[in-house]
Amino acid sequence: MKMIVANTIDGTRGFALIESLVAVVMLSLTIVAVSKLHIYTLYTGNAIRDYSTLTGDVRAAMDSYRNLDFGTLLTKFNSIHSNIAHGTTVTESNASLDRNINYSTVLTAVRSASHGAPEAVSVRISVTDRRGKLGTKVFNYESLIAETG
Repeated sequence: MKMIVANTIDGTRGFALIESLVAVVMLSLTIVAVSKLHIYTLYTGNAIRDYSTLTGDVRAAMDSYRNLDFGTLLTKFNSIHSNIAHGTTVTESNASLDRNINYSTVLTAVRSASHGAPEAVSVRISVTDRRGKLGTKVFNYESLIAETG
């Protein structure tokens, strides 16, 4: 009976072809998994940056309304202040440099008495973002601005 003996160099046995192929496949799968994770991390980082930018833009717009004199804010209703009824709304659309983002502001008068000017204005800013790979996202921000003193 004849025995098959593996080739050896200096009495040590090397890796077989199957072992080498398995090692290469395992290494390839690991590299693919890590690269997919890296791509997802980059995409998530971009989404967070975009959301932070939107939030900053909305805060700036909201601050511009807060910094207005209350009488000036009421002039946006295009009516005599005492004629503005509770719940009266005015909508302003703001253009964005990025045409995939739309800003819409709704001002709503808040008045508790049956006569007189409104005591507060509710400001609601809606941002529609159409830039993401996951579709359209809508963010709503709301604040109440009251007359002081």
